[in-house]
Amino acid sequence: MGDVDLPQTDEEWAALARHTDAEQAHDEGATAAGPPAGPDCPDCGLAGDRYLTHYNGWILLEPLPALPAHAIPPRQRWLVGNSTDGEGLAWNTGDEEPRPGAECRIAHRLVCPGIRCGDVLPRLAALRERNRLRAARLDARRTLPGDLPEAG
Repeated sequence: MGDVDLPQTDEEWAALARHTDAEQAHDEGATAAGPPAGPDCPDCGLAGDRYLTHYNGWILLEPLPALPAHAIPPRQRWLVGNSTDGEGLAWNTGDEEPRPGAECRIAHRLVCPGIRCGDVLPRLAALRERNRLRAARLDARRTLPGDLPEAG
């Protein structure tokens, strides 16, 4: 095999880890803003459940009860567990086959009404439509004038 330029110092290894972590975060969609920013989606304004990942990215998960894992495509299934500081830590199960009866969470971006993406599963399309209606109501509340005239 040919020569491979491996990192030689702790700083070079740390830089490689940061690069690899950033690529994984991008690939999995773990690109949400972390605290102190709020957990609102920048594309639709709906609040999500934000969790830290093991590679220090932030993922915005859909704030619904868990879904049957077999109904969700591989690489779209998220689990949440406890981290050492007691906060939730999310991880993507990748291509791992779920156990019978297993449940998972999904990234909000899969059902975000503010993001155009291709066809989705019928169940996810219904969630996207529900979110579109929720976002429209949220937007309508934000645009109401401050002082409404008295009725009467």
